[in-house]
Amino acid sequence: RTSRRHAMVGGEGLHREIQRWLRLARRSGFEMYAARYGCALVCIFLFAGMLGMHWMIRPQMDFQGAWGNFRLSPTWSASTSPQCIMQEPAKDVFDVVVLGSGVAGLSAALYAARAGLSVLVLGSSDSQLVSTPRLQNYPGWPDSVSKSYLAGLQASSKAAPPSSFLASDVLVGGVGLLALSKAQACGCGAKFAPEGTLAANLSTSGEEFDIATETPLFGLRSLHARAVIAAMGASARRLNLFGEGELWGHYLHSCPLCDGALYTGQDVLVVGGGDAAVDAVLYLARVAKKVFLVHRDSTFKSPNADAMSAMHSLSNVEIWMPYVVERWLVKEEQGSSRLVGARILASEGSGGRHRDVACAGAFLMIGSDPNTQLLRGLVGLDGTGYVALQGRSTATSVPGLFAAGALAGPA
Repeated sequence: RTSRRHAMVGGEGLHREIQRWLRLARRSGFEMYAARYGCALVCIFLFAGMLGMHWMIRPQMDFQGAWGNFRLSPTWSASTSPQCIMQEPAKDVFDVVVLGSGVAGLSAALYAARAGLSVLVLGSSDSQLVSTPRLQNYPGWPDSVSKSYLAGLQASSKAAPPSSFLASDVLVGGVGLLALSKAQACGCGAKFAPEGTLAANLSTSGEEFDIATETPLFGLRSLHARAVIAAMGASARRLNLFGEGELWGHYLHSCPLCDGALYTGQDVLVVGGGDAAVDAVLYLARVAKKVFLVHRDSTFKSPNADAMSAMHSLSNVEIWMPYVVERWLVKEEQGSSRLVGARILASEGSGGRHRDVACAGAFLMIGSDPNTQLLRGLVGLDGTGYVALQGRSTATSVPGLFAAGALAGPA
């Protein structure tokens, strides 16, 4: 019968409860038993309450960020939140169906919902941001802000974020950005299909679109929409070497501008021989101690003579060609793998020589594949498989079908 008031005041409340137990025991003639067991019983009750609270938060995970620790359930997403998940179709036809739940898709859902349109989002949790543990180049995101700076800001500015926000409630990395973006779109009225519900076929029917899902949704095999926003993104190409999946996003990357600063003063490796690889070397040479470039051919694909000349003039750049990465060298630390280098192998005809190159991180600049399988045969694609847009807009060759994010053509 511990009161909520006493539980809130900690030790003082516990002391009062013990005294109350003793008084009741005296009246009942059980003073001896109360003296022996009263305190123990109260402690047992409190421990049981604490255990219950721990059980409720047990599925959560701790994450460490520059702004402090935060808790996030590993299975949480807006599509599993009761107020966000679409329990059954509210209408026969949705105004907008968004295909993809990355940043582009969530931004589209947010704006469409704020415009008063009925919005349904289909997608999975495989966005490239999920494998980004630290996000330092997104404006307003806290990953790269030091705690000492925030403490000074809190003390000197009335416009600073509240202390509770700075202390423990901050989500970090790509997972945090996606989680808050989903919550924001949900708050504006967007609805989400159950996690992992993907479109299997997209076709037009008059002025509407028919979207068939891989699994029945709400007992229906297809959905109908007046407009569709395709935001399925693109997948960075990998070497598919052993252990690459565990290293991806932590030590292996595809975006030097995003993650290059993480290796300031360290040795890094770049794989590739096109424009993207040369640009990556030029950028990383500014921040890294040394940059190793591994290219499988004996000539570069880059037509930019100025960039090539600039790369060859850098003293902290070492080029290995024709070589390929045979395997990643890792070191096991506290149950996880840390990249320490790469074993490279000379191409056939060069003697088959092996070399071990020490590096703290690697950037695979070997291209990406747009996830346009669903759109092939329906909309116009460019020569590399990306969606061809109409002028400087997000419109495609099909009226009412739009493309956003990495899915759209680079032009």
